[in-house]
Amino acid sequence: MVGASLIIDQLRFMAAAGLVEIGIEPKDSSRAFIKDWAPGRSVEEYVVSASIEAIKP
Repeated sequence: MVGASLIIDQLRFMAAAGLVEIGIEPKDSSRAFIKDWAPGRSVEEYVVSASIEAIKP
């Protein structure tokens, strides 16, 4: 895999590492500043900032 992974992939990776109560909450407000990274290329449709929480029992 190259680049950022999908949220579902991150959930699987974290679960495979033994984490539980996994939460990944995308921050829709991040689209506003991400689109400025490469104007006109719609990167905000593919990249997002997120809050990630989990517990390692």
